[in-house]
Amino acid sequence: MSFKKLLFLISAFCFFTQSHAGAFVQGGLHFGGDTLATVSFSSIDESIEAGGLISGSVGYETDINESLLAKFSAGIKFDSITASNGDVDFTRYPLTAMLFMKGQDLHFGVGLTKHTGVELSVDGFTGSATADFDDATGFVVQIDYLLNERGYIGLKFTSIDYELSNSNEEVDGSSIGILAGFRFGK
Repeated sequence: MSFKKLLFLISAFCFFTQSHAGAFVQGGLHFGGDTLATVSFSSIDESIEAGGLISGSVGYETDINESLLAKFSAGIKFDSITASNGDVDFTRYPLTAMLFMKGQDLHFGVGLTKHTGVELSVDGFTGSATADFDDATGFVVQIDYLLNERGYIGLKFTSIDYELSNSNEEVDGSSIGILAGFRFGK
């Protein structure tokens, strides 16, 4: 079953069984994965890792029942190195579907993520180049601590590999991230 079909079926199920629903925004800092690029400055080296660095997403969540919650989100995840003579950027657009078990103050979730538009670009330095990667599907685990009815902080583990387009070369894009989120409308 394709990711799109699975996402549609889960969404339809949640729509017809929902008791509470609302939107959320979430941001995070992520670390891990293979090193894709390193830029040397006079005093330090900066690297871009395939699992890093900043993410932002918007989403929709709905209660399935008293103990289960479904979350769907779309966002961006990127890392960048900027220098006076050029830039290196690594960007991807995650679509994520997760199912959470709800506790008093903790929510524990598992799900799938699909990263699209995965691209490493270099502009400047000695020219411009782009490396495109195929869309990739991975597994996510997340635990959220509820600060109050609206806000939460969490930890998220993503296991995913990116394959370079027109090649069999893979890079590990797995990461662990620290998240903060805010829920609307529940």
